[in-house]
Amino acid sequence: MFKKIYINFKSILFDKKNRKNLILFLFVLFLIIYLATFASPKITLIAQIQNVTDMDYNMFIDINDEIPLEKKTRDNCRFISVSIKVVNPILLVRDVKFDNLTLQKYLFDTQYFNNTINEIKFLGQYSSPSNNEFSEGIDVYMEGMTNEKLKEFFGDDKITVTWVDLFNRKHKQILYLKDYFL
Repeated sequence: MFKKIYINFKSILFDKKNRKNLILFLFVLFLIIYLATFASPKITLIAQIQNVTDMDYNMFIDINDEIPLEKKTRDNCRFISVSIKVVNPILLVRDVKFDNLTLQKYLFDTQYFNNTINEIKFLGQYSSPSNNEFSEGIDVYMEGMTNEKLKEFFGDDKITVTWVDLFNRKHKQILYLKDYFL
């Protein structure tokens, strides 16, 4: 019996027609395993600190709050934005989700735990979530504000991206804003 199997195996390997089919089959099998094992979405994250718009600055000046008017300068206001976009390899990655702490919630939580409640004031926010994209921005006020101080403050904020691969394995990638500030 083993001799018969050996002869059939030998005929498969040494027959030119069968050899080409076998090589093609092994190549396709290797390619599928490789793609399924190493496939991950392409994640693009951009975090920026910019000057506030004229409209937002004018609204800030008109707000009747405890900040004296002479301290309400453009130098003390900034707009922080975060945009993330995910491109999926077709059929290899699915169920991409963003799990993040919003900038506003991060601002309030961090100030509460550090007892710096009034160090940075929240002025306004926008948010634009969708399936494979997420954008968020907030306007903030801080006396003596510098971009370095804001990068340090928001540096530990993170966005977690999760997805499921072809074999139903769950994957997770954590992106810290400090690594992506422009």
